[in-house]
Amino acid sequence: MILATSVDLAHSIPRQLEETVRSPTVQENNTPYDGRFTFARLRYGGRLTGQNFRGRRGRDAGWAHDYPRAERNFMNILRETTLIRPFMDGGNIFVMDDPELTRYPLAYLSEPGFWYPSDSEVEGLRNYLLKGGFLIADDFNGRDWLNFDAQMKK
Repeated sequence: MILATSVDLAHSIPRQLEETVRSPTVQENNTPYDGRFTFARLRYGGRLTGQNFRGRRGRDAGWAHDYPRAERNFMNILRETTLIRPFMDGGNIFVMDDPELTRYPLAYLSEPGFWYPSDSEVEGLRNYLLKGGFLIADDFNGRDWLNFDAQMKK
């Protein structure tokens, strides 16, 4: 009976958990701006991860954590709880000094404990925020807030 229950549990792993374990493919090109609300994820290098999608020990780089699941979930929630009709077929990935970023009202920064922006990225993010951009910083662990705070003070 215990063995049968263990087997049943092993086969009932949700698809979301399987997606977390597998390495998703990062889209090559951003979707051209067409005025619709589109998820904008910020890509950053770091002392440990560089600009790559894969980080240390094969884990996803901090900027890519939960990609593309976070995009899908956020846009579904936005569509279901507001009158906004967002772009539902993915999101865009920007470096912080990309001038295109200013076309997107909301930017998502994942795992900022591993974020060490260059001077041009600091300037780009500052300009984005001063022009009214809104930043969601997500997924803090332990002392990550200290790094995020230090980088934001630049």
